[in-house]
Amino acid sequence: MHIPDSAQRLSAYGWRITRTVAICLLIAALVVPAAPTQAQDTGNGQDLPYSIYVPIVTGSGASMTANSAQDGVALKLKTGTYHPSQGDVPVLAADLSIADYASGQRGYYIVQFKAPVQKAWQDALAGAGAELLQYLPDYAYKVRMNPAQAAQARKLANVAWVGIFQPAYKLSPDLARNGVHAYRVRIEQGADSVQAAAAIAQSGAQVLKSEGNYLLVGADEAQLTAVANVLDVAWVENFTLHEKHNEYGAGNIIGATVANNSGYDGSTQIAAVADTGLGDGTPAGAHPDLAGRVQNIFDWTTGNAQFCYRVRKDGPQDADSGHGTHVAVSVAGDGGINGEGKGAAYAAGLVFQAVEEYLDIYGACTSPTTPDGYYLIGIPDDL
Repeated sequence: MHIPDSAQRLSAYGWRITRTVAICLLIAALVVPAAPTQAQDTGNGQDLPYSIYVPIVTGSGASMTANSAQDGVALKLKTGTYHPSQGDVPVLAADLSIADYASGQRGYYIVQFKAPVQKAWQDALAGAGAELLQYLPDYAYKVRMNPAQAAQARKLANVAWVGIFQPAYKLSPDLARNGVHAYRVRIEQGADSVQAAAAIAQSGAQVLKSEGNYLLVGADEAQLTAVANVLDVAWVENFTLHEKHNEYGAGNIIGATVANNSGYDGSTQIAAVADTGLGDGTPAGAHPDLAGRVQNIFDWTTGNAQFCYRVRKDGPQDADSGHGTHVAVSVAGDGGINGEGKGAAYAAGLVFQAVEEYLDIYGACTSPTTPDGYYLIGIPDDL
């Protein structure tokens, strides 16, 4: 039987497509590792010791399951991403790493689990003597325990890896290092912040201010390394002063109109605002649109920080930009006589917290980007 040339070409073309698809699937099966699953039941009482995994690619991305199987669970710290259960740990400077703690000494470790953490796993870790302090992605916790307890934690069935929370992990990657600078240092919860501050001072760094678990510290690069090696130091970052932003409203972005039209006006509520200041600093002189509804005004300020800044206290008045008054009226202003420009909770009472003061900047805090001026210095460091 004679087959037309066109049919022969079509058949050959179809074979090439089929062959190409088959080759692609074969390559995928060979080069892509199986997803980590339990052994599969064959239906005859036997379990397969492997699983078949065929990736489906959509757009430019592929299934992440293959990567998870190959790389293990990622540990995502601010200083970098690692896969410690696979032996992928960073090479650290000798002066920013330790081998272990002394016998009986409670120090800081990372415990990473094999999968999303269950309550029973947390309880088992705590039962081994660990104090869970902070969740770290993925599936990990920063904990406080001693070496013997760490050894017990490593034996737990659902634990993938246990390692030291190294001094290097405490330093923000963007720290200023040329010369003396001011840094914000957080002391770990449950630790003695007074004792930690004394240890920092012994390194030669200057403790400029202390508030709760936060310290303002002046240090050079060598002293910064010593600060990171203080046992109970949890985190070190550049010190920055709080500044106001968004001085001009961006329209109806919080849905206040919908709430007001549904009968919600804030009349049974008291709103609280923390900002630069309010009017002339008194309830009567706050703003006409707040008349009779200002319950109280607090003036939150702070003291001088040696070798950093001096505070010029000016009370709760809105002395500089009017930003605080603008925000307070945006929250609780009633629009005045004509009712135009109402705030979101236009019938609410108001408690205002003034947090802005004028600062003279000097010493370790001197910077071209931080001139003398008004800053939100009354915001507590230890919120």
